[in-house]
Amino acid sequence: MPRFDRAAYDGETERLFYRASAAGLLLFASCGESSPPVDRHLVAHAIAGCPINGEPTLRLTALGDFGSSRASATVAGTGSSTLDLPADLVGVQAEVLPQGSWGIGYANPPSDVSFALWSSEQACDATDVRVAPSVGGQAMTIFDGGLFIAGLMPPPGGDRNSAAFALALNLMTGEPSSALSMAGLPRPRAFASATPFGDGVLIAGGIDPNHTEDPTDDVVVDTAFVYTANHFESAPIELGDARSHHGAVELVTGETLLVGGMQPDGSVLATFEAIDPRTRNSRFFQLGALAQGRRDPVVLRLVGDDIVVAGGTDQNGAPVGSVEWFESDGSACTRILCRLDLPPALHRAFVALASGAVLAAGGVDPNGGAPVTEVFWITPDGSLEALAPLSSEQRGTGRVRLVGAADGAVWLWNGRAWWIFDAWQGSFVTPDTSPEEGPDDDMPDPIEADAGLFLWLAREIPGGTGSEARVRGFRHGVRGPYTRDAEPMLLADPLHWVPDHPPHSATNIGFDGEGLHVSTGGRAVLADTIYGDFALTVSAMTEILPRFEIGELVVGDSGCPWPKANGAQIAITRQGTSLAVRVDDAERTCAGPSGHLRIGLRGPDDGSAVVTNLTMTRL
Repeated sequence: MPRFDRAAYDGETERLFYRASAAGLLLFASCGESSPPVDRHLVAHAIAGCPINGEPTLRLTALGDFGSSRASATVAGTGSSTLDLPADLVGVQAEVLPQGSWGIGYANPPSDVSFALWSSEQACDATDVRVAPSVGGQAMTIFDGGLFIAGLMPPPGGDRNSAAFALALNLMTGEPSSALSMAGLPRPRAFASATPFGDGVLIAGGIDPNHTEDPTDDVVVDTAFVYTANHFESAPIELGDARSHHGAVELVTGETLLVGGMQPDGSVLATFEAIDPRTRNSRFFQLGALAQGRRDPVVLRLVGDDIVVAGGTDQNGAPVGSVEWFESDGSACTRILCRLDLPPALHRAFVALASGAVLAAGGVDPNGGAPVTEVFWITPDGSLEALAPLSSEQRGTGRVRLVGAADGAVWLWNGRAWWIFDAWQGSFVTPDTSPEEGPDDDMPDPIEADAGLFLWLAREIPGGTGSEARVRGFRHGVRGPYTRDAEPMLLADPLHWVPDHPPHSATNIGFDGEGLHVSTGGRAVLADTIYGDFALTVSAMTEILPRFEIGELVVGDSGCPWPKANGAQIAITRQGTSLAVRVDDAERTCAGPSGHLRIGLRGPDDGSAVVTNLTMTRL
């Protein structure tokens, strides 16, 4: 068996990691029995707050574009052996037995794979490093397998130089970058934005609470800094507009889009600005603009890469109720519906769903400050559906936060407890296991690291405004883009499928325990996963056939019609860009898109279909 060596990160902690010995872990090549084994090491790390006791036994599952043969193995914590796993794996999913800790990590061949092990039962500190005392103002993002935190607003009377705080944490190992410290940022700032930027991070705009030209006032800045290869580039990027309290998102083009915010004179912005990681230049041309300028907007990139801007406050501090759509490159909206109005509420939470929809919940009534209990489902076409309001227990007394998770099961924090959204019920339910704490009201929103892990900042002293904060995380699952779904779906429940409209009597999709019912206009997506070559099989319980989305190709439409009008058994096999489509004993071949694709299910052009016993097998 492969040997895992125990070693402390430093002489004062008991934080341990387990590393495959240099000659101990070999993976068989997947191209045949005669192929020589390939030396790729799988390295398991225990993070600061989740110690692994004793000599662990790990169940490892290889992730990648290959069949189920040789996809898993169980290894003990001592010894040395060769594992019969595919050499072309792109990642590994791990479970510690019998403790129930989980880990998942990715690295393309021929690199080694590192993964951090998190408790599946409780939240853990992600690192021993503490975030400096503040009253909020941190910018956070996930990038290239890591978490980046930059800047903060020092408490009154605190050290304003602490606004230069920066932390880069490798989420695959739990190790912070040694290059950063309390003075990591080239310039102190708060309420900036942080986004992935090429292979690094862009920290843009914000307030400098220690500006040398006016040390008595906070100054909005017009520069951005790039963190890459474990250091900040020496030359800042000059922005066209100085802005803070703005929103930001990485576009499908790779550019960072800055949205709205506050100008140096205190007025709010409606403009967009895009920064290119290849040229380090910014642009305003060919970009959209907000119909309503806003401070602290929520900016979401949807599954289809369109951009949605919501929330925030106007020039007078009043909440902005409108939701606005923009194209995937940040240009003006070309949809039929580009704007939707919600009842105004301060601090309403928004999150993107796996189906392309948006969920909105909570907030505070601007007239009187009463907690808002409304929950809205905003469909991909821009229509609005009100869901059951939050109960007093679900609403709580704190600021409502939403964070994305696997299977479209958004998590909600209400200041007291976590709740989880069931898309098929259209309501929040109590999770089986959840952390006992969440972010303080003035801390940033929790952030989704992957479909099974989210992180947040929790004060060292709960509720202690101005105290240090810890980086906390909770791994509730290991579902990811290369997860293999071994069990048939759509039998006992709709697990892994997410509708784009709320299911109820007036909609065109639902699950009744016997199968998924979908009629004209209804749609659901297989959440979190993407596929190369695959075999899909499904039983149709009605003569009318549904349609399947294979990326942008729709099987069952004119571009790839079914080989017969009705039938009981459907099979779609993909090899490269070729799709073999079969209904019972009739078959046809269609040309499809290339690359890794998402899978969706649509209702027929006319009528209703019921599907069950669906399987997805990677080839």
